[in-house]
Amino acid sequence: MDYPNVEAVLGRLGLAQAVRGVPALSAVVIICVAVSYVSLQAISILSGLQKPLFYLMTVVVGTVVALVGYFLGNFWDDRVFDPLYGLSGRWVNRETRPFSVFPAGDDLRRARANAIGKLLPNEPQGKGIYGKAVEIARARKAKWEIIEQPLILSKFLRAFIWPAALGSLALLAFGLWQGKFGDKGSVFSLGMGALLGVVFALLFVPYINLRVEHMVRLYEHAARARVRP
Repeated sequence: MDYPNVEAVLGRLGLAQAVRGVPALSAVVIICVAVSYVSLQAISILSGLQKPLFYLMTVVVGTVVALVGYFLGNFWDDRVFDPLYGLSGRWVNRETRPFSVFPAGDDLRRARANAIGKLLPNEPQGKGIYGKAVEIARARKAKWEIIEQPLILSKFLRAFIWPAALGSLALLAFGLWQGKFGDKGSVFSLGMGALLGVVFALLFVPYINLRVEHMVRLYEHAARARVRP
């Protein structure tokens, strides 16, 4: 099967360098382009699109989906992660793993409290501690690359949460619509919708675990580092 050269098409569109400049986005774009390629095959055949135009459409659609999923992922930080593991998160004092799959928050709480005490002693609520810790960590490039690794993986996985959620809802709705007309394909649509729903839920496990690991590494390093004027 002949696939489009994603980097070449992005280069012609002037987007290749911009995509490479965002951690993990290149991988998200490639996966989304592959899914778009498969999804748009039927449209290409029915409409008689020439390969160059079909490849361009595939890369554009895949890139748009990747960008939407990647940057709308901040929604999950605000609505899911922060309420659970933020400064006053519900799980931040837990010494055991919630549901046996999510990280215990106690290590994060202690690492963050230690960093607050050393870096922001006049700000007991800890507001701004993450930004301050990142500023210190980035001063040592090699160390920051180690600290950032779980964050990059977390954002990579987070980028697929929205597509999985919307794909699941679309397939379930389509399956129900097919069922109203006695279409046997409704079983397949509903099954795929349910499977995507499971993927949607499971994506939160590595996304949250990796995000907590990143923050623990960050705060422990920031607390140990000598703050230079």
